[in-house]
Amino acid sequence: MRYLSLLLLIFLNHITIAQEINRPKEGPAFFFNSFQHYSDSNKDSALYFIRKLGDDKSPYSYTTLQDLLHNFFGQRFLSKWEEEIKDSAELAFMNKSRTIGYQILDEIRKDINPVLAGSAKPIWLWTQAMNQKANITALTNITTEFLALEQPVKDIYTDRLGRYGLLIWQEIQSKKELQPLANKLFGSIFTKLKTNQLIINTDTASRKLKERRTWYRYLFAYANFIKATQLQAKRNYKEAGPYFKSAFEHSPDKDDNNNPSAFFYDMHYLLQKEKRSFREDYLNFLVSSGEDINKTLAVLLDMALNNPSSKEQLRAYYEKNFSGGDSFSNYWLKNINKSLKLAPAFSLEQIDGTKFSTSAHINKWILLDFWGTWCTPCRKEHPDLQKFYDEIKGEQPQKIILVTIACRDSESKVGTYMKEFNYNFPVAMADSNIEKNYNISSYPSKILITPQGKFLVVPFGTDWVDFIKKYADLE
Repeated sequence: MRYLSLLLLIFLNHITIAQEINRPKEGPAFFFNSFQHYSDSNKDSALYFIRKLGDDKSPYSYTTLQDLLHNFFGQRFLSKWEEEIKDSAELAFMNKSRTIGYQILDEIRKDINPVLAGSAKPIWLWTQAMNQKANITALTNITTEFLALEQPVKDIYTDRLGRYGLLIWQEIQSKKELQPLANKLFGSIFTKLKTNQLIINTDTASRKLKERRTWYRYLFAYANFIKATQLQAKRNYKEAGPYFKSAFEHSPDKDDNNNPSAFFYDMHYLLQKEKRSFREDYLNFLVSSGEDINKTLAVLLDMALNNPSSKEQLRAYYEKNFSGGDSFSNYWLKNINKSLKLAPAFSLEQIDGTKFSTSAHINKWILLDFWGTWCTPCRKEHPDLQKFYDEIKGEQPQKIILVTIACRDSESKVGTYMKEFNYNFPVAMADSNIEKNYNISSYPSKILITPQGKFLVVPFGTDWVDFIKKYADLE
């Protein structure tokens, strides 16, 4: 179904070693998949499996339950599908699925398992607000009930209370009678999003902590964007500026873009479209406000460093307004290196018997690709990796070098795999340190080392070929 296939893609893109382990049939993954299978057609079977998941005591059960309810099951209640689905059969299927979904949701919120009931309640309140949007009394009661649920809680990441609070606010904020209540709800969510911003070492933090950081940043960026656009609409430009700037500063950075599933779903719930960043909005505000060229250049630079598709826009602005300074290539490379850390040096044996050493390739870009024969997403992208290797080998041999690093693998398996598919890109076998030194936990992972010996992680879910070519000036 469309609302599942659209969002499942990003979830499946981020493969970890833990997901490669064969799990027993009776466990979180089995309950998750079984619920998904029945939730469109068989209420009783779906309820059986989600209750099994709610009762499960394994380490993955609560995280799996949160993903299932908030990132998958809740999608069916989004209003966007009525607008997007044109096929009558598909629309009928969606309406049936939604009807069964409401029945399941109503049962879950009344379940005797407090974890299950608590996780479902904010979804239920949001759906009630959508269904009662013309009833002021009902909306008042729903919002008051949500505030009673949300206000005593400090952490609004759990059960995605921040998301559902903003969604309920969307339903009531345009109604004059509910303005005080809407302001109270938005203010409570805004304050908690601000106070819960995480300052962590993203090189060493766990994935769960990084995902929490990303979620809080994106929702706070969205909330600031809302405040900014409201003030701008009232022509309060001076007050709008700081909110646009905060939305810019909290938009996904390179670390967040390596955890895209942490904000991907909220983006679609809150905006019902693809809007991964609010940086462009701040840039437009600066340009329309006639801000000084140095501030605008800094914003363009930040945008390009996070997403090099903006690089040509940066180049044009730099060459128009700063033509008397350093060349753009030097300016770009200097600013890339400014915020990066030194790449750990290493030397590894390659399967062709030669040695690869970072010290032998000073003043070149180095692309590291971490993979394994066991990794399905790695194998799927290898034709593109081979094509990229053929291109740089023929056209850019003095500028960039590629080495792939086979992890959790044996040299015999890797050799057989390379021969089977006729690949000849360089492969070294991982030692006991390199994955740890580069903080590799997902596969494939790509690291780009600058000619000055600094490194950055190529974000997941991007067009990595385009990203690398633009970063390294290979075009």
